[in-house]
Amino acid sequence: MSKSQSHKQTTQFAQHRLWDISGWIIMGIYLLVGILIYTDFGYSWDEILQRNHGIGAWQIVDDLLGTQVVEAGVREFGSPVGYGMVYSMSCFAVERMLGLSDFSSVFRLRHLMIFLLSALAALCMWRLLRRRFGSGLAIAGLLLYILHPRIFGHSFYNPKDLVLLSFISIALYTLMRSLQKPTWGNIILHAVTCSLAINARIPGLTVMLMTLAAYATILLKGHGEWKHLKARLTQILAYLVINGVLFIALSPQRLERLLQDELAVAAGARLSSQWDSQLVYFGQVYNASDMPWHYIPAWIGITTPILFILLLIVGMVVTSSHGILQIWKTRSFKKLVKGPKQLMDLVCLAMLAAVLFAIFIKDPNLYNGWRHMYFLYAPMVVLMSTGLHWICTQTTMRLKAKWASQHLILATACVLLSIGPIYKILALHPIQAVYFNSLVAADSFNRFDQDYWGVSYFPVIQKLLEQDPNSDIKIYSSFPIGKYNMQMLDAKDLARISAVSDINEADYFITIYLWDDHSKYVKNQYPLIRQNEIIRIDARDTPIAGVYKLR
Repeated sequence: MSKSQSHKQTTQFAQHRLWDISGWIIMGIYLLVGILIYTDFGYSWDEILQRNHGIGAWQIVDDLLGTQVVEAGVREFGSPVGYGMVYSMSCFAVERMLGLSDFSSVFRLRHLMIFLLSALAALCMWRLLRRRFGSGLAIAGLLLYILHPRIFGHSFYNPKDLVLLSFISIALYTLMRSLQKPTWGNIILHAVTCSLAINARIPGLTVMLMTLAAYATILLKGHGEWKHLKARLTQILAYLVINGVLFIALSPQRLERLLQDELAVAAGARLSSQWDSQLVYFGQVYNASDMPWHYIPAWIGITTPILFILLLIVGMVVTSSHGILQIWKTRSFKKLVKGPKQLMDLVCLAMLAAVLFAIFIKDPNLYNGWRHMYFLYAPMVVLMSTGLHWICTQTTMRLKAKWASQHLILATACVLLSIGPIYKILALHPIQAVYFNSLVAADSFNRFDQDYWGVSYFPVIQKLLEQDPNSDIKIYSSFPIGKYNMQMLDAKDLARISAVSDINEADYFITIYLWDDHSKYVKNQYPLIRQNEIIRIDARDTPIAGVYKLR
């Protein structure tokens, strides 16, 4: 080896090492920031319901195993078959070990645990992208993953959708490992992480289906040896068996139903359930069960940073065109993929397309925004990274850049991708979940639901306590979640405030401008008389939460 070649290899190693160190620094900063700010976020809708589900699951375990995790005298809670219980049960177990009892401590702990799970998922996504693209571009992918403003906000209090996104991100990482090195250890690890994704929510099944499709693609490529084929089939069978066993074992309520021969009935009831509510979409009011086909794609488009969306489009086009060209050149589906890296891209594209197509043909019951589809963000980040990889490669070729200059181009891309989202995250804190990009930000108030999670009650109540020094403040909230957010206050502040059920007894009216409150605000009706508005939290000059003085 010549001195020039040796010097080049040493330089390349140093560059990759620098990127890896940068990744650990970014992860460290992300983790530190989350630990410092997790108490800033308010209580969100359904958090207490998810806690109760976990208690209900533990009660089943107590009955089956004779344990006593749930204290005697605690009323029984239902544990629906449609929700997995690993996360909820884990939170309750930690809560019991720490001896927490007051409302604020219990739910702040749960906020911290959601964030820590999200951080673990970010770490796995970074390592996945490092395997797929190398150490440099993996940093850009990590930034894409952690800097989506809405998802960043939800990663502190959403006990459903962020848990699913996290487990799917972890499962995609273990899938990449099993594709590159199909050892028994990697196959079993992937089966376990897939079962956790399925446990979180039933849509986690998409990872299992994509895994089977990926393994089938590898089998179709073939190696002409029965011994190799037999080993692969054995691994796939083991993967399915482990998934099936853990699907039941990790959900006590499913095990209970199975023992009662009612699992199929229970699952069918869950799949047919409906959410009866109304959604505001482009200024029109729709029933949740009757949304237009473009509802999810549009929400993704208007709530994701525009540069992210552009990278996603490029990544989808590049991935699909490479697959089509490969089939065209070889005239064979067996040559669809060259290796695990391209197969991973196709898996993510197929996962995204399959879910969106299923929504299109099935017309399911949809929720506010695309939060219940946040699990798609994991494959989206892979495709965004594919798009960025293509752009950087083309830029390097056209500029005829040297190897060192390629890293400069990538570093510049990382900075450009980070500036806008970081600014928005800081500007909107702690209500990042109401982020809209510039396509609709200026006129989103009357066109889309805003804080449907209710977390903006918490900062607006804090502002009220800062302004009013009285020791007996009576507040009326038209939504029960306003009262729950009061319970998130420290004991000293909580002692100064109380919720009343009659608005005529209240000193203040607090609102998050949803539904009837929004209509009253627009029409300037009592109690939303704007002259009496003493506090308002805005995002993009859009009212998110407000306090009105009544007397």
